[in-house]
Amino acid sequence: MNINDLAGTIGYVGLTGAFFVCSLLVLFSAYLHYRRNDALEGLLKILAHLQTGLLTFSFLSLALLLQRGAFEYEQVFNTIENGMTRVERLGGLWSGQASSLLFWSLVMSAAVSLSIPLARSLSHRGYLKSVVLILESTLLFFIIPVVFISNPFAKLWMMPAGEIATAIFPPDGAALLMAVDGQGMNPQLRHIAMMLHPPTLYLGLVGFFLPYAFALAGLINRDADHAWVKPLFPVALSAWVFLTVGMILGSWWAYTILGWGGYWGWDAVEISGLLPWLVSFGLAHSLRLFLRGKPFRRWAYGFSFAVVILTMLGILITRSGILESVHAYASGTMGPVLTLLVLGHLGTVLFFSFSRKSLLTEPRQTAEIEFQEKLFHWFNTCIVGLVLIYLFGQTLPLTSQVVKGEAASFTPAMYEQISAPLLVVLCGVTALCPQAHLARTSRKHFWVKMLVLASLAVSMPMVVLTLAQINFLSFIGFWVTGFLLFSWLEAFIARVIRMFTKNKTAGQNQHLGMLLIHLGLAVMAVGIMGVETLTRPYDIAIAPGESVTLSGFTISLVDSSQSITDGGNVIFDETVEMIHPNGKKQSLVTSINHLSKFGSLHAEPAIVAKFLQDIQFVLKEIPDSRTRAAEFRITFFPLMSWIWIGGGLMAGGGVVSLGSGLRRKKEAVRVADTH
Repeated sequence: MNINDLAGTIGYVGLTGAFFVCSLLVLFSAYLHYRRNDALEGLLKILAHLQTGLLTFSFLSLALLLQRGAFEYEQVFNTIENGMTRVERLGGLWSGQASSLLFWSLVMSAAVSLSIPLARSLSHRGYLKSVVLILESTLLFFIIPVVFISNPFAKLWMMPAGEIATAIFPPDGAALLMAVDGQGMNPQLRHIAMMLHPPTLYLGLVGFFLPYAFALAGLINRDADHAWVKPLFPVALSAWVFLTVGMILGSWWAYTILGWGGYWGWDAVEISGLLPWLVSFGLAHSLRLFLRGKPFRRWAYGFSFAVVILTMLGILITRSGILESVHAYASGTMGPVLTLLVLGHLGTVLFFSFSRKSLLTEPRQTAEIEFQEKLFHWFNTCIVGLVLIYLFGQTLPLTSQVVKGEAASFTPAMYEQISAPLLVVLCGVTALCPQAHLARTSRKHFWVKMLVLASLAVSMPMVVLTLAQINFLSFIGFWVTGFLLFSWLEAFIARVIRMFTKNKTAGQNQHLGMLLIHLGLAVMAVGIMGVETLTRPYDIAIAPGESVTLSGFTISLVDSSQSITDGGNVIFDETVEMIHPNGKKQSLVTSINHLSKFGSLHAEPAIVAKFLQDIQFVLKEIPDSRTRAAEFRITFFPLMSWIWIGGGLMAGGGVVSLGSGLRRKKEAVRVADTH
């Protein structure tokens, strides 16, 4: 047995063993709901860690096969080729149906292992058995397909009749197919952003299964104290950080690699990530306010359930192929399995939400609800409205086919037009939040300050008007997002000044992190307004020696060349020289790659990124060999970099909040030990 065979055997045994352990965990945790057994509860911990260990061995075995180029394995053959670097080969761990299911299962199993100490830390004993049952029954639905339907350790076999088959064990009369090279994943997927996008997205989405499981377990066990909220808030915030990073990386990849002309296409799978991300905003706010004794119990439970239901619905769309998408997997074999999973979770959530509705009833308020609390209720309501709009648009092709017999769909313009009013309200409500505490002492002081900030915000659309023509609705959009930016920027500056004039505390750092998150959101909102309303695309043809002038930039075609890579791909390069309005010269190379193994063309954009404006060059087609003229799509994207800066501020703010929370916890433990 050689190394490849050994690695494949270890991977298969680990994966199959994890399936059996997962089945035992489902059975044992279900049994504990009918009869208490301390020894069996202790066994749950051992089995959960064993399951994670087995999946880890399986995952590492696949990683070794990818690095060694074991092309006799179908997963390796489809995602790896000899010309790929060591880092690029890591993408094979999540670029295919089988490998991504394995990675998802590993992350979910690690979440189960993490849930054990969290459940044991709670005073209510019922959490452990219920959380394990919820998570393991969900995990079972992912392990079954990866073991029995799309196994990453299946090999390629040449049958006696000449056809190629895939199987774990050799079919009768078959010979192992030993390819000298693999197909390799699409070169578009080898970008660093796409290497990091799936794992960060998975970590974020799976992370939300923990508050979901604990919230559902709280209802199942009638926990009137809602003890799960405090230990699960940092888990939810961590999941939000990973999901935010994953979303930003995906948008950056689409902008820099795909040549779509933008960062967002309102694709069905893109919306599948957007919906949980929107709901997670409401979840983080609601958990934080619930911990402070505010009446956000229903919001906390509702968002905990919604984020996972929407995640599983997104997985169903991605994996089953029921909706068309450039991101979706072609295989539809998982459709029935995932449909059953979604319906099972939805039915369970609805049953316990109604049967335990007394636990979700807010205690009677003796005082009037504060203005700040009202703002957060309005914020959550706007989130729900946006989710319903996007969910309706996402599923419209399917629902219209069922109801009318013909598919209808939203265009990107329809998504934006229908959701725009609600987005304006959301930005306005969010702009009021950092100053809302002033309303406790003086409503007049609060509204005067808001009026000043709103007046200052008018400067933003006025500046835009000096540079471009915008309509009234765009004017309102720039004004509201400017108001949002000025409000949170003022709060951030005030907090920083107080931190330097007073003693620093972990609580101050946590508040600073929250301010950074919302400041990043405001910066991103302004960037989105700039891109969506001020983008200027130009389709031009330039022959050698000619030049064109666009928005003060002089662009000329300098050189044309073509080359062949070691993998047989043909690259057509067009070098252009751009003279900036200040006289600065800059050379850019934009390309079209003919991917020989895929039989397709891929345009690779060239981008000039500046703080106030990006310029993207996309070669539209292979230049005519007779005229040698090249056709370009040249697009000016004002404020595009603000989207990436805003995303970075949001993720950084989340990290600061998590770090300060950990510091406060350590300080509390140290103080308790001294006493």
